Amino acid sequence: MAQAPVHVTLHLDERKLPAQVFEHLSHRAGILADRQARNKQSVEDFGKPGRDPSSFTGVLGAIAEVNGWIPYMKQAQLRMDWASVVGEQNAQHTWVQGYADGVLYIGVESPVWATTMQFLLPQLRQIVPQKLEGLEIRDIRISGNQQQTRRGKAHPRRYPGRRYNAHDRKRA
Repeated sequence: MAQAPVHVTLHLDERKLPAQVFEHLSHRAGILADRQARNKQSVEDFGKPGRDPSSFTGVLGAIAEVNGWIPYMKQAQLRMDWASVVGEQNAQHTWVQGYADGVLYIGVESPVWATTMQFLLPQLRQIVPQKLEGLEIRDIRISGNQQQTRRGKAHPRRYPGRRYNAHDRKRA
């Protein structure tokens, strides 16, 4: 028994069948041709001024701001420029320890350097906020190695953010 052709069984117009079948393929070919043209144009335009909507530094700055990295970047910048702030000789014996709650902590090697840094505090209170523009600095504190006690143990460095001091560090 012979079956009827598909277009008769489905009641399709035989003249429109090729258009219905190839319309999707034709549309897809147009999309591919457009994509190839854009790729070719982008290769030709690569590196031309005005092509990128924003600068690379602007994008990185936005990422740093969104993720809250700005205070850490400012501290790193101050650490890198520390010699220009306090001078080469002082920079060899002092360092930026950290920043917490508006207080900048400066570490020193010995009590002698702590005294030297105390004399430099007025200068530091003027220069450091300029270097850390946008970061609130309410106070600058100097900490570091203290004199030896009678037992021969140095006083522990105290710095906010550390959970325990050197003497009372507990094993977890």
